[in-house]
Amino acid sequence: MKASSFYVDSVSEIKSKLEEIKSNDFKPSLAIVFASIKHNLQEISALFYSLNIDLIGCSSSGEIINETITDEGISILALDMNKNYYKIVHQEIEDEKNYSKLKLFGEKIVDIYENPAVILFTGGITLDGVKVVNQIKNSKKTDFPIYGGLAGDDLKYESTFSFTNKWMSNNGAVALVINDDKVRVKGKCVSGWEGMGVTHQITKSKGNILYEIDHKPALEVYKKYFHFHTHFRKDVLENNETFQSISGQYPLIINKPDDYTIMRSPLVSDFENNTIVLAGSITEGEYFQFGIAPDFELLEKTTEEFKGLKNEMPQIDAALLINCKGRQTALGPEISEEIEAIHDLWQAPIIGFFSYGEIGNVDNGPCEFHNVTCTLATLTEVY
Repeated sequence: MKASSFYVDSVSEIKSKLEEIKSNDFKPSLAIVFASIKHNLQEISALFYSLNIDLIGCSSSGEIINETITDEGISILALDMNKNYYKIVHQEIEDEKNYSKLKLFGEKIVDIYENPAVILFTGGITLDGVKVVNQIKNSKKTDFPIYGGLAGDDLKYESTFSFTNKWMSNNGAVALVINDDKVRVKGKCVSGWEGMGVTHQITKSKGNILYEIDHKPALEVYKKYFHFHTHFRKDVLENNETFQSISGQYPLIINKPDDYTIMRSPLVSDFENNTIVLAGSITEGEYFQFGIAPDFELLEKTTEEFKGLKNEMPQIDAALLINCKGRQTALGPEISEEIEAIHDLWQAPIIGFFSYGEIGNVDNGPCEFHNVTCTLATLTEVY
């Protein structure tokens, strides 16, 4: 399978770039696109439809192209994948009462191939990534690869989108379902964040709303733990300036029963109710530690983690890299070195984006919904 990755600053450049990369032995059948909401996403969909190229993608909060980070652009991965090896499925969610539709979505996905692998993107600020992933997972008795992320919107937190060349939604999910016997999908999530201090318990929660920690109001615990003064200005808390600054630096590292962890970032503070809205569902009764952003050794740790993946997949055709926007905020310019190191491992076409949540597996764990991770999914045709 041949692949080509490229970046453009405008929709008008896409067609000419595609013409440039076409050759006698490379005619793209499928494109994966991550684009800033600055661009007309409907025009992107219509363009690929007119060119008879299948499309899956989402809006972003920064784009990745090979070893480079961009802002307000469009990153594109073109593939000549055999059309018998994949199918694109999408589902409008509409509202929380219609999460039952996700069950049908999951059943459609797992019935396509005996051994499916899924690349999944969701659009919708309030869409719960945990419920989307779990409904898909629960549709099949055995574990199977699921990688992807929640769309971004350049940190506006207004509307995020997932799309194909014939469909677009600001509250729906789209899946590229791949025959894993023909195109191997292999990846992992890496965080590098470490727990600090004592272990706490989630004593009251509903969905992604954290009401109580250790039987105390969640927001009060955060204010005390991170030295937010009790006279901290109400308008600052309501504007969430504080929580945007700590979303990547101090996530909850939640211990799962099967000896692995997931992370949840604080997203919005509710001053009136003393609660915190997290970037993903949590379960009442779970135990966690507050996470702290790692030191300069993170880059070395991340590279070592992905070297293990390279040992499993020495040669790949292409890869997708989904990196948490909160992670970029916490690490600053150093995140460029992380992305360069990952690209250097394979020197294959890679595109990615900065997300509001990531989907994949950590060591010892199944594919889950995560925050504050760097998630890589490699694509390799099996001959």
